[in-house]
Amino acid sequence: MVIPREAMGFGDVKFIAAIGAFLGLRAVFFTIMAGSVIGAIIGLLMILIGRREWSARIPFGPYLALGAVLWIFLGPALLAAYWNWIQPPPI
Repeated sequence: MVIPREAMGFGDVKFIAAIGAFLGLRAVFFTIMAGSVIGAIIGLLMILIGRREWSARIPFGPYLALGAVLWIFLGPALLAAYWNWIQPPPI
């Protein structure tokens, strides 16, 4: 699949590298996942209420920052809750 425009700039890559340097590898994976989910939800809401069009670019950096902040304050607790939900302890 060829995208006619640049999908993600190298600023996002450098930002993720900085997050990894300061917070660790687990934070990088959490940040990318959380940022993607948050960005998708907000992007869809913006499209549904008519503030954006389908072809509009959505900056990814703010959602990565929000994902990193989530990791700092709630990351390990959210990961533990997720793993317990996926694989509950034996009875």
